[in-house]
Amino acid sequence: MTQAQHIHFPDLFPGGIPIFSCASCPRPEPLCSLCPESEAQAAEANRFDSVLTPTGLYCRDPWLTAAALAEHTPSLRFLVAMRPDALSPTLAAQMAATFQAQTGGRLALNVVTGGESAEQRAYGDFLDKEGRYRRTREHLRVVRRDHDGRAGVRAGAELGED
Repeated sequence: MTQAQHIHFPDLFPGGIPIFSCASCPRPEPLCSLCPESEAQAAEANRFDSVLTPTGLYCRDPWLTAAALAEHTPSLRFLVAMRPDALSPTLAAQMAATFQAQTGGRLALNVVTGGESAEQRAYGDFLDKEGRYRRTREHLRVVRRDHDGRAGVRAGAELGED
């Protein structure tokens, strides 16, 4: 068994994001940055059931990050952001099924309808808030269809299909 790394939780990053540092990091960084493996292992060692993978312009991709961290943690579950503005529902269902198969069912989904307007535009999403919620409802309907194997149910106009 390897010696446990000491993790220090000194402060909050501006905007309320916790700053973490570990022995191998040169300086404290937001959770999205330098040592996610150490943070995930510390969470698991401290009996956390699951962790949220952050999403946003300045964060690592939550799906890839969670998949990589699952390799370093045998039981920790991951609450991963699914963004209907950035991912087709069929691909989202496929990615979720793949993650579940590869990790023994350690995925929970965090459906992110949208954030600040400026961030949404940076992702190429110009819908207003009502439009984003309509798209999310339709997205989830199609994800459930694909997950349940009910091919033939078509997506609506919010997802760009007839």
